[in-house]
Order: sequence, then structure tokens, then C-alpha cells
Amino acid sequence: MIRHLGTEHPGEIDFVPQAVIGRPRSYFEKSLHIHFSAGDDDFDRYEEATFLLNDDLPFVLRHYAGHPANTTTLYLPRTYQEIDQITSIVRRIIHELSVDRKDIIWQRADNPEL
Repeated sequence: MIRHLGTEHPGEIDFVPQAVIGRPRSYFEKSLHIHFSAGDDDFDRYEEATFLLNDDLPFVLRHYAGHPANTTTLYLPRTYQEIDQITSIVRRIIHELSVDRKDIIWQRADNPEL
């Protein structure tokens, strides 16, 4: 089960990209009826939505202004380092988001030092 946190943010968590979904932000806004908040960091401007999976695992869907228009990136906390664990979590999240596996255009599969 996922829960959208709205404008809440789960504290100072360092999120790391784990998968790129070949769906625009608008897909998630329409299908999940959620709102993406605007922000910026050292990289660029972005729009993001923060969630909890099973009320304990935070994750973020984010789209940077400089990224391809029809993509949204899934971020998990940096504390998740084991590739098998990350892969399992990504599968659970995309299932909950009703995203087809074929819509994943990139997924972290190596370099646990990211």
C-alpha cells in the first residue's frame, strides 16, 4: 500500500535515483490524483511527489526540468544499498502505482556505491 504525503516530507533523507519510468508526471497526477510540488536543488528545477510504501518506506517520484519530458524518476533513500533489495522494492512500488514493467526504461542494477 502506498500513501501520498502531500506537502509533508519525511525529514532530511538523501534520496538516490533507482529507476526511470517511461511515463510523464501527468500520468501519475491523473491516475493517482496526486499533486507534484515544485522545488529546486543544485542540479535543476523539479517537480516531485513523496510517498510511503507500507507506512514505513519513503520514496519520491521526481521529474527534473532538464530530463526527457515523458519520464519520471523513482528515488529511494540512500540507506538502501543491496541491489536485490532495491529491485524488490522497485517492483513493489511499480505494482502499487499500476506501472507496467515494460515502462521501466532504466533501473539501477549495479554500482552499490552510488
